[in-house]
Amino acid sequence: MYALLDKSPVKQGPKNISFAGVHYDALPDQDERQRTQELSFTEKFLVWWSIFMAMTYLFLQYFADQLSLQAVITSLVFPNKSLYLIGHYTYYMLAHNIGRLLGRSYLLIVSVTCSSVASHVQIKQTWMLAALGNALMFWFVFASWFYLIGDIEVILVLCFIIGVLTGSTYANSLCVVGEQITDVKEKEFALGAITLGSSAGMYAAGLLGLYLRPYLTHHCLIDLELGEACLSTMLNVSGWTTNARC
Repeated sequence: MYALLDKSPVKQGPKNISFAGVHYDALPDQDERQRTQELSFTEKFLVWWSIFMAMTYLFLQYFADQLSLQAVITSLVFPNKSLYLIGHYTYYMLAHNIGRLLGRSYLLIVSVTCSSVASHVQIKQTWMLAALGNALMFWFVFASWFYLIGDIEVILVLCFIIGVLTGSTYANSLCVVGEQITDVKEKEFALGAITLGSSAGMYAAGLLGLYLRPYLTHHCLIDLELGEACLSTMLNVSGWTTNARC
């Protein structure tokens, strides 16, 4: 078919057409993007200060979440509870990540399934979520120190709940900032700046966890003398060396 086409326009080559006299206007979004880059240091500081409390609540929630997961519940194991061939910590993380997924996406799910109630399920007082998350963190520390929880199901439920709280805090914090700041250029900066709270929270939890995790593990091994029950991240090799069912 290509051989039958008329190729004379192609052989003649392109014509030299000049567009020098044509006037161009920038699109509205291009103007808005250009003005966003012109925020002064003072304007950025004022925007940052206006979202400081929302950022602080996000910091506290992520701090509690990561410290609980990486340094506290790692010392909570139930030797009498066989969970196939992997350690208990894997199930802790699975329950937490499922909760975190639901917490981050519940606003989307509600807006798609029942948009009329989407505005009513938004939590604008994110400090309540952060308070609950930090209460769970202290409960995990208490449980690790005194080793009072006898059922792994309780730990799994609590890991799920703190995951929901963390995901909900993140999603609602972005919504709060988006509603609080109406100017487009300031909103763009604020939505990026508020994520500093979550990053700083994880970093602070990691630093404290370097000290807290060995301390709790030493207390469990030496003071409580619980042996393998102090190491949830240890791989369960039953089934490879012995019968896992008998």
